[in-house]
Amino acid sequence: MRRVAMGLAAMLLLGACVSIPTSGPVEEHSAQAQRANPGVEIAPVPPATGASPTLIVEGFLHAMATYERDFGVARQYLTPEAGAQWQPEGGIAIYREGFPPVVSETGAVLTAPLVGRTDAAGVFTRGEGDLLHDFGLVQDAQQQWRISKPPSGLLVSQYLFASTYSQVNVSFWDRELAMMVPDPRFLPKGQHELEAAVSAVLGGPSAWVAPIARPPFGPALTVESVELSGSGVARIELTPGSLPAADVRERLLGELAWSLAGMDGVVAVRVSSGSTVWPFGTGETASTADFAQANPARPASSSQVFALVKGGLNRVTDVTGTPELAPVAPALTRIDSFAIRRDNTQYAAVTDGRTRVRTVAPGQPTSALALSGRGLLRPQYSRQGELWIGSDEAAESRVTVIAGNKQLPVVLEGVPPGGLRAVRLAPDGLRAVLVVGSERASRIGVARVERTGDGIRVTGWRDLMDVIASTTEPTEFRDAVWSSPTSILLLTSDKQGTQVLSMDSEGLENHDIGPGRAISLSGLTMNPGAPGLAISSDGVVYRLYGEFTWGPIITGVDGVNYPD
Repeated sequence: MRRVAMGLAAMLLLGACVSIPTSGPVEEHSAQAQRANPGVEIAPVPPATGASPTLIVEGFLHAMATYERDFGVARQYLTPEAGAQWQPEGGIAIYREGFPPVVSETGAVLTAPLVGRTDAAGVFTRGEGDLLHDFGLVQDAQQQWRISKPPSGLLVSQYLFASTYSQVNVSFWDRELAMMVPDPRFLPKGQHELEAAVSAVLGGPSAWVAPIARPPFGPALTVESVELSGSGVARIELTPGSLPAADVRERLLGELAWSLAGMDGVVAVRVSSGSTVWPFGTGETASTADFAQANPARPASSSQVFALVKGGLNRVTDVTGTPELAPVAPALTRIDSFAIRRDNTQYAAVTDGRTRVRTVAPGQPTSALALSGRGLLRPQYSRQGELWIGSDEAAESRVTVIAGNKQLPVVLEGVPPGGLRAVRLAPDGLRAVLVVGSERASRIGVARVERTGDGIRVTGWRDLMDVIASTTEPTEFRDAVWSSPTSILLLTSDKQGTQVLSMDSEGLENHDIGPGRAISLSGLTMNPGAPGLAISSDGVVYRLYGEFTWGPIITGVDGVNYPD
């Protein structure tokens, strides 16, 4: 999984009743486990003459982990009949590390927990239960051991998969053609990666993303080749055919530019079909800068921070080097949690023991009651301008969405029963991470947000609990925020204390990023482009400077948040 990268912004300074810590070092926390360089490539090696059954099976597993067209080296480990029938491009079964195949006189069998599968387009689906595969070892006419029962597709261990495949956020326009919707794919590293990413774009959205992304554009297109020039232009050659309409070409160029932008060395795309280069503007190349408004991350307009102190809302300011609090929205009192609209035109607060939601615009003397309820959670403004509020009372509607002065009907489909402990929207507003349940039994998952004329459906629940849960003791999920359009920071707790995990939204991997079990954390806040923040149970705010490195920056606060 790609790791979270934080830009360093100015240190937050705070005085008066809220202070900057004057003692105590920056916390440096070591990872629980480190992987080898994920970029290391494993060159497949053909079977040696007289190789033992163990070496044949191990060689075949390693050969499957490195992408080759037609997997010619891996086929050499098979009998001629099996090699002719094997279809390695059908997808990948990923199994947990530490479960080698058992080879005996009667054969070779691999039994391991199934992490998940990718299909031919690189779409990952989490797995359940164990993977069981008998390789069908036999000896050929030359008394060489060969495999007669290859898998359907590929078998790759989780470690080798992380080393030889990378997550690419293939991007598609949303239904309104306003922004990009990331559709994570896991594609083989190396020269084939660019071509695979282009093919994924031309193939259209995955089944999970399709309800929130645009439908396919017109007739199917296929890729012939992709070459990266020395200047960073990905030159994409499509099969000759009729030139798509101008609006279709422009939309596809936007999707290709955003899909390839995260790959090493790519700065722009150029598309040709036959001998015709697709024109764009006054030139022939397109980049993400040409489609900046479609950015799914919706970068923070500033790293401005708001803090909750003794039930009042404050802006954290630094005046000539002296830290101060600037009270805002005095009409809001007895605040339990709050949200700030991105453009700073409205503040929303859960008040009165989590039973009211009140809103107010800057400068207004009185607030407006937006919602009454019980167990109301921290609110959030969506990219679409709605105000989202969850409830941890199982007997009530768990999510309320307010657009303007109107409450929209919200239907939760497939979400496990129980109170909602946290609901946070992704930067695109089209997916949400939800923590459901109680302190003793909580679950976490990701769902789509589908908007229709009749209201909002939160659907397509994908349970991520098994990816994180401890194997030795129960794990409580306390809070979750999006650190990018497709990655999440998750606050967990067990008998050893709290920790923050960084994980991908597909549920393939997670890893601990600190700040250490000695600090008891109670909440997280994050905005793309701004540093991650965590608040402790005793009111200290910690800033994430880099993985395993956190520093205390504010004390004496009850809550902290960025504008949404």
